[in-house]
Amino acid sequence: MHETTKRSRLYWASQIAGWSAYAVVAGTIPALFGSFEPAVALGALLAAAIGLLATHLLRRQILRKAWLALPLRRLAPRLLAAAASIAGVLTATVVLPVLPHLPAGVRAGAVAGDLIAHFTIVLGWSLIYSAAHYLRAVRAAEAEKWRLELAKRDAELGALRAQLNPHFLFNSLNSLRALIAEDPARAQHAVTALAALLRYTLRLSRSHTTPLADELDATRHFLELEAIRFEDRLRYGIDAAPDTLALQVPPMLVQTLVENAVKHGIAQLPAGGSIEVPRTRTAVSCASR
Repeated sequence: MHETTKRSRLYWASQIAGWSAYAVVAGTIPALFGSFEPAVALGALLAAAIGLLATHLLRRQILRKAWLALPLRRLAPRLLAAAASIAGVLTATVVLPVLPHLPAGVRAGAVAGDLIAHFTIVLGWSLIYSAAHYLRAVRAAEAEKWRLELAKRDAELGALRAQLNPHFLFNSLNSLRALIAEDPARAQHAVTALAALLRYTLRLSRSHTTPLADELDATRHFLELEAIRFEDRLRYGIDAAPDTLALQVPPMLVQTLVENAVKHGIAQLPAGGSIEVPRTRTAVSCASR
């Protein structure tokens, strides 16, 4: 509401300022030639009032009929016709009162010149208003674009938080911190695995399915990171038939099964165990040793 009020005030301020300037210029033209005609000044004031009212009604017509949404080939004739109509009314208001006082030889030229001047003024008003409206629409569209982009990023981060166990992330970071001093090469490999897993998780919001190969790669990265924490308590193996790697599966399907196996199996076994993702089964097996 505040933005609408601000635009309305700016519009009326521009209207009043513009047509007031028109009245001053049109009313004082005779004075430039050494004379002052009250009829001309009165006609200029009346024309300014009519111009303000007419352009305001034109604005209402533009908005109500959504002219600015039309293609240029349909918009241009409407603006030209409106400008010609308003120019005719303004010319009649300004010129007719003084026409009898003009020499017969210049009357036609005065009417034609005044008509062209008013047509140019009103058409210029239409173009300025259309350009301002267009720029405002462009800015609004740009703001909406960035709002949607921000919402998309928030959704992706929300998906990351929902799909990737925060405890796993914290445990992985703690394991990496300890591993950096002990085995820098392995730590670098683990950072790469964590980055790949995070990238895969963020990508899930863009699709309802994912190739089995990508899902198994993400599961392998997950197990590599968990193996750092559990050390020799965790052993794992992933085997898949080559002709199944291109199959589309729900995201996080295998990884969720493996995560549950680690949480409810390996973590509960003092001696640890092994997790196998075999090609002959659709389930994950967890065995103690």
